Amino acid sequence: MADLEISEEEDGDFDLAGDAVQQSNVPSPSEQSSSCTDNSEDDESSSQNHRMFWEKCERFEGLQVTFSPTEVAEHNEKQIMDYFQQYFDLAFFKDTSELTNMRYLQQTGRSLKLSAKELRVFIGATILMSCLRYPRVRMYWGKTTRVISITEIMTRDQHFTIRSNLKVIDDNAVTEETRRKDKLWKIRPLLERVKRACLSLPRSPEVAVDEQMIPFTGACAIKQFVRGKPNPEGLKNFVLAAPSGLVLDFEIYQGKETFPEAIGQQLKQGIGAPAVLRLCQSLPEGTHVFFDRYFTSVPLLESLAEKNLPATGTIMKSRIPRAVHLTADKILANQGRGSVDQTVRKDKLISIVKWYDQKPVITASTKVGKNPMDQCKRWSKKDRRYIQVRRPAVISCYNKNMGGTDLIDRMMSFYRVCTRTKKWTVKTIFHFIDLGIANSWIQYRSDRIKNDEPKKNILQYLDFKIRIPEHLLRGQEEQHSDEDDEESTPKRRRLLPPQSPSPSVTHLPEMTGLKNSMRCKNSGCTKKIKIRCKGCSVFLCLTSQKNCFSEYHQK
Repeated sequence: MADLEISEEEDGDFDLAGDAVQQSNVPSPSEQSSSCTDNSEDDESSSQNHRMFWEKCERFEGLQVTFSPTEVAEHNEKQIMDYFQQYFDLAFFKDTSELTNMRYLQQTGRSLKLSAKELRVFIGATILMSCLRYPRVRMYWGKTTRVISITEIMTRDQHFTIRSNLKVIDDNAVTEETRRKDKLWKIRPLLERVKRACLSLPRSPEVAVDEQMIPFTGACAIKQFVRGKPNPEGLKNFVLAAPSGLVLDFEIYQGKETFPEAIGQQLKQGIGAPAVLRLCQSLPEGTHVFFDRYFTSVPLLESLAEKNLPATGTIMKSRIPRAVHLTADKILANQGRGSVDQTVRKDKLISIVKWYDQKPVITASTKVGKNPMDQCKRWSKKDRRYIQVRRPAVISCYNKNMGGTDLIDRMMSFYRVCTRTKKWTVKTIFHFIDLGIANSWIQYRSDRIKNDEPKKNILQYLDFKIRIPEHLLRGQEEQHSDEDDEESTPKRRRLLPPQSPSPSVTHLPEMTGLKNSMRCKNSGCTKKIKIRCKGCSVFLCLTSQKNCFSEYHQK
């Protein structure tokens, strides 16, 4: 995975405000001298107002905390399905099949008779479809585009029936109070299952918090629109991820009630600060947290420092304290690319660094400052070649560790389960199946690298993802249950041929009130009608051009 670099195209990480705003913050010489001197009276008044002096300083040590990871049992002999079953085990398929049957029975009055084995086949077929990427689902059962591994096990109508009735919770068991408080109650068991698996993963010394979009364009009360995202419309998901892309925790945004403990406190700084504090609850002390300008604020950095969690992020000009005086953009531009200005708070807890490349980039950190400086290769439009530009340590550290969420988003987008549905619950279920597979591959790849596995023997993401439906469709996974329905390969349900008419029954045609027409059951006829035999309940044509009703009963 290539490290992310802040480029001139990434407007989200740059402050595009005009120079006039920056120049308005430049103090007079008397103010500069007073801000750099030690005045006890000013210190007392600033402490009363919860303000600190800021001064130009070349040295910044930051928060000194040792990372203390929690011990996690290692399993070096894991197979592919062992990784996948961390998120979706046999109990998930059994519970979901029962709830789907219950849903179908309540809606139609008939039993779907869906077993856990058949649900595994459905999930396997759906994952395989995402790898093949046909433009329409019906094409997998088409005459010329048929996929044998799917059509021999499951019919098209069965696939659509299961998908439209897919449920992970019993609606009747949810109280009205729970429905009011939790807008995600329809998929809450699935979210808790995947979240438990993510929380059991080993913690990384560096993590990043960022937004992730669950694509959905239908009607949903918690749908958001985030301009600039590859999928701007859908459900917003706050994600905590390692630099490798491994998702460690997440929280779907459902309005101001998402973080009830933050209302009236950090909510004044926006929803970003409560989201970071919520996702950092499972982190051990010393973990370095990264986030972008949407989340960063000085109160958030202070709150994380109280928990012994150093943090770094790009910051908006509007969130920089008024006491901070940074060099104007025009002055840095005249000094050339790579010019840096650093301001440190007097208690040495927070540093604010302004770096000028093509545009100014402002960062705030409780861990890293501008030193030690290094060199980075950047493209020069003027010289039409790559040049070496001085880069502060905080920018290098930010680029190296911030892109975890973007990495897993890109992986999921390559072979995402794309199915047209009006139900946000179904879309979210498929999203977290994709997330579980992507997380599984990252774990698999990391374990193989630790075991010094040759690179050619490590499966790529597409090959890894295809292996999962192979096991689900053909029953090749190791069985962890003694249930009889888990021991055999699922068979396709075939429609029985129409029975021959009984001579003891009176056969009369009747017009049904069905919404859709049915295909004529007489051999050789392909017409669709709404007429059926009252005696044998078989749909047959009865028109002036063709009388299949008479032909069928004379056989």
